[in-house]
Amino acid sequence: MPSPVILDPAIIAELRSLDPAPGDGLLRELMAIFVHDTPPRLTEMERSLNGGDAVAFGRAAHSIKGSAANLGARELHRAADEAERCARSGNLADGRARLDEIRAEFTRAREALGVMVGDGGQR
Repeated sequence: MPSPVILDPAIIAELRSLDPAPGDGLLRELMAIFVHDTPPRLTEMERSLNGGDAVAFGRAAHSIKGSAANLGARELHRAADEAERCARSGNLADGRARLDEIRAEFTRAREALGVMVGDGGQR
């Protein structure tokens, strides 16, 4: 089975097309926001999971889902969507597995973005 695409190339190309200046400035800015804002959302998910707060868990998952969609992080988006669905149903029984998956996919997306912009936007 082929490994999933971490970042949607069409979304990355669209982001690059929106930035008239060379150097991936827009992509770098969105990446910085993503890298800065996601860890607190993960902490929020952890706290809400431990406290049994499905609403807060879902809200944090929704935020991560939106950020992932903006950058084309497909698997992170999918994992956050699944977590949000669990929260909406009020069933946090699978919350730990969803959170672990979101953490792993966030790491993969962050690393892929770093490689992409770390080479001066040549990828």
